[in-house]
Amino acid sequence: MIRASELEVVRGLTVTYIHRMATTEEALSLSASPSAANGTTEEEISTAVLVFRTLFIIFDSVFTIVGNPFCIVVIRRTQTLSDSAKVFMIALAVADLAVGVTAAFSVVPAAIGDWFWGNLLCKATSALVTIFCLASVSFLVCLSVDRMIAVTRSLHYPAIMTQRRALIISVGVWVGSVVIIGGSWVFSPPVDYSNFSVTCAWHWDDNYVAFASVVSTCFFILPSSVLYIMYLIMFKISRKHARRIANQAPAIPAAREADARPRPRALSVPHWLQANAAANPRHQGDRKALKMFCVITLAFTIAWLPYSVSILYISIRSVPFPHWVGFLVTWLALSNSWFNVIIYVCMNGALRETALRILKKQRWCFRLPPRCCPIKSREVVQAPAQDQQAFNTLAT
Repeated sequence: MIRASELEVVRGLTVTYIHRMATTEEALSLSASPSAANGTTEEEISTAVLVFRTLFIIFDSVFTIVGNPFCIVVIRRTQTLSDSAKVFMIALAVADLAVGVTAAFSVVPAAIGDWFWGNLLCKATSALVTIFCLASVSFLVCLSVDRMIAVTRSLHYPAIMTQRRALIISVGVWVGSVVIIGGSWVFSPPVDYSNFSVTCAWHWDDNYVAFASVVSTCFFILPSSVLYIMYLIMFKISRKHARRIANQAPAIPAAREADARPRPRALSVPHWLQANAAANPRHQGDRKALKMFCVITLAFTIAWLPYSVSILYISIRSVPFPHWVGFLVTWLALSNSWFNVIIYVCMNGALRETALRILKKQRWCFRLPPRCCPIKSREVVQAPAQDQQAFNTLAT
């Protein structure tokens, strides 16, 4: 007969075996799920969050994919832009378009709560979006430098920034982005799919603090430093011109009183043109350029500062942010690809007028509010050109 002690031993061994089998099966199921590798499961995300993030990614991707080709068409049809500015703006739009196409792969994973495209495409999209984002940031800096040279060195600008030099710089930016990102993958963290940011990205921890610092420097610290320095230079130039205008203002009425000769009727100057003559058109151009520099710098800071801070914080503390913060900082940085379309098309007068003409031709503009699409926009733009000769005569 079997003793009671032997039965207890057999029962204990059976319970231990069953417990080990259950633990092994759970571990295998976790390792088979890409989202579980990051400590996330599909059940942790509510249906409302799935719907919201899917709609947001669709909006972000569609706006980027549609807006940047339209921006390229507008740039090519605008005749008043310099050749170097066209090259940099088209290169920036192409890089932003590539970011939008790559980001569109996250639409399906955002809806189903898991990466749908396989491990190989996960790593490929991570590498491509990093290259395109670095190129976009670099072209933004190149375009800002080009605009600053056009304002500060207006007489020598055509010789400094030629179309050939702009093309060489653009090719160098693309080659440099590929080489930098491709070489960094030897030392970079592993690529994982995050079910909360809905992207395949580097997995940061305390072993990659130096690499996170380099990434933050390339994507935000260095470009933002250049943008802020150029903004300060433009601000000083604008103040210098404003003081010069203030010092010369009392001499303008005296010069007009001294000139008592009657003017021909054809050269009569309207009241609004006299006000522009006293205000110095060069100072107005400085103010417009300064305003655009300010908007570009603020938009870039809003888009990339949270992402740079987050990767540094996670690398140093090895503690991830809340899930909604990870989604927000990631897609805010990717949204910079359609921020650029709004800034340059809406704030540049020549681009804005060309865009309105294209929309009118396609009969899309009639669906916009009258303030955004005025019926007499061409007449308003051409009116100053008709009196330009009179203005030049008055100024001399």
